[in-house]
Amino acid sequence: MLGTTKLHSWALLTPVHKSADVISYCNAKAAEVKGWNLPFIDEDFKVLVHDLQTFAPEHALLTHHMIFPDDLSTPPPRPGADFRKASGPQITTMDSKLAKIPRLTDASARIEHRAALLEGQFLGDALLDRFRTRMPDLATLFESKIDDARREMTLSAFASTGPSSFYNDLRKNLVARFISDLLSQENAEHLANKCVADWLQQCPLDFETTV
Repeated sequence: MLGTTKLHSWALLTPVHKSADVISYCNAKAAEVKGWNLPFIDEDFKVLVHDLQTFAPEHALLTHHMIFPDDLSTPPPRPGADFRKASGPQITTMDSKLAKIPRLTDASARIEHRAALLEGQFLGDALLDRFRTRMPDLATLFESKIDDARREMTLSAFASTGPSSFYNDLRKNLVARFISDLLSQENAEHLANKCVADWLQQCPLDFETTV
């Protein structure tokens, strides 16, 4: 089938290459293949490792324009769970903070709002999982932006504007932050809700009591 063609190399493609063990493994596999003594295997056959740095210009172009398959840009499917029934220590922490916001002092309104945040958190995590599986470099990009947002949220939690203004501005700014990376409005909102829900559950800081 190959005629006079000889195989000189085989490339292992990986998003990130940081281990010398991979090189050792590839050298061992190259020696194994040459040991087969097949006529179409070149005597200098090598197993190479290529990562994103090998294709740096192409990768930069794709990342800049966010060119990826349609199934990566569509919103994740919504879960069938009723997040209004969620309970546990983290939910209690969320409630104690959300109750400081005037329009959410009513328990029923707070439950509905909290459920929307929890669903967004679930969908934001699903979106990141999709990127981690299919395009890890994009997952790293968005995770970095989420970490930056969390730090900024913590530093500005005691803004003099009051909890209601801070909270409304926070979510609006987060959506704008993610849309700037050419995510759809809906997916940007999922990541924004994830940031807000994570902060409400995990940040030790709290809003001042509403007056």
